[in-house]
Amino acid sequence: MKVVAFEQSPAHATDVSSALTKIKGSNPDLIVGSVHVEEGIAIVKQARELGVKPMGIAETVAPPTPDFVKALGTKANGTLGSTQWTPEVKGSDKYFGSAKDYAKAFQQRFGGTPEYHSAEAAAACLALALGVEKAGSTNPKQVRDAIAGLDTPSFFGPIKFDPTGKNVTKPMSVIQIQNQKNVTVYPATQAVGQIKWPGF
Repeated sequence: MKVVAFEQSPAHATDVSSALTKIKGSNPDLIVGSVHVEEGIAIVKQARELGVKPMGIAETVAPPTPDFVKALGTKANGTLGSTQWTPEVKGSDKYFGSAKDYAKAFQQRFGGTPEYHSAEAAAACLALALGVEKAGSTNPKQVRDAIAGLDTPSFFGPIKFDPTGKNVTKPMSVIQIQNQKNVTVYPATQAVGQIKWPGF
């Protein structure tokens, strides 16, 4: 990849037109945004308004969240997004079952479609519960050491921490908004659809 431009905007910016205007002349094939929902929505919306026409837009946190499609409607289609979890994640555990089981139970209990924030929080609680079980105690140090030693599958993917406390064994996923729905397109073991390219 050749980086043709690099621009920054303040956190939670709802106007990124200045950054987009600056990169328009570079005619980028792809715009990659490290963003939350507000900035992510602004990039897609204002790129269209300003005639910035990359072949694709990829963003971090924004696209998997329900508010992204809610705000953009059909304009969200084609956008790629990274996510910590999708219902297609492989693995299961005795509390939540598979990722699909978790998604179904979440829908039944809360009346909405789960996305990675809720799954991530549930996985953190799962790690704590498994740590207490493994330690056979609620002693903080024993529980901490038990959690640090976990090596187990779960509905969220593998739970295994490196010496710095990161769960580096769990793969990220990529979704693309297609027909205003999140479609898992990567990795191949989780994909339920193919990337549509050009996507923008």
